[in-house]
Amino acid sequence: MQYPHYNPASDNRPLSDDELNDLDELLAALPSDAAMNIEALDGYLAGLLLTPGRSLAELPGEAWLPRVWGGDGETDPAPFASGKQRKKVVMAVLRHLQSIARPGPTSPRPGSPSSALPKATTRTPSTPMPRTGPPAS
Repeated sequence: MQYPHYNPASDNRPLSDDELNDLDELLAALPSDAAMNIEALDGYLAGLLLTPGRSLAELPGEAWLPRVWGGDGETDPAPFASGKQRKKVVMAVLRHLQSIARPGPTSPRPGSPSSALPKATTRTPSTPMPRTGPPAS
């Protein structure tokens, strides 16, 4: 089976939260125990992007995409119900990959775990260090 290559210059828009949930549900519904969930997919795609020595854009899609759903079956379109379903998953994975590869907004979305973290402060040489000992007498 031939799959599209990852193209870092693609203008694919990121998946919406609903589309991301749809992708997770599609992968969960596949008959393969080896199909990834969204969390595993995130790690796999990040690993592919960060692998030293070879750009993901140089790797043919068939070398890495089928692992997302646990591999291709012996008959087309296994493990998918149809070629249309396979195409939907492939395009969603490529769009999700694009959103992982591109730097996102600098501030976290409200309600995300990182939005609860305290804001970082920058100390310049002219900023005095805070006092940590007993008060001066």
